[in-house]
Amino acid sequence: RILASGQGLKKLLALVAAQEGKINLDQPFYGLPEAPWREAVYAPESGYLTALDALQIGNLAMSLGAGRERLEDRIDHAAGVEICVQVGEQVEKGQALAYLHGSQPEKLTGAAKRFLAACSFSREAVVRPPVCLQAIS
Repeated sequence: RILASGQGLKKLLALVAAQEGKINLDQPFYGLPEAPWREAVYAPESGYLTALDALQIGNLAMSLGAGRERLEDRIDHAAGVEICVQVGEQVEKGQALAYLHGSQPEKLTGAAKRFLAACSFSREAVVRPPVCLQAIS
């Protein structure tokens, strides 16, 4: 309900503004720089995506430059992981699961394998987990 009403987007924009960030909803990538290198990650088989390991994907994004391992590391605002499917979705072999973005091609080496290692698949349908597990008041 909150997402559909637009309140979620308003809150996101407020959080970004509070951190002196900028989002331009009228531009591609919301005004963020576009990475010169982009690699698709394809489903190795048909079936259902049953899980994504958020820690592994977060570490992958960091290794592409989207985060810091050490305080002195520079963040590459063009780097990141763009996930195209949700847990519970049926996927076909060869379907794009994600796109990996980076400014340095060497950082993309082996990244698709790392993304796939963070995925679990099943031939049987799975129940899509709820977006919100619990409301905290």
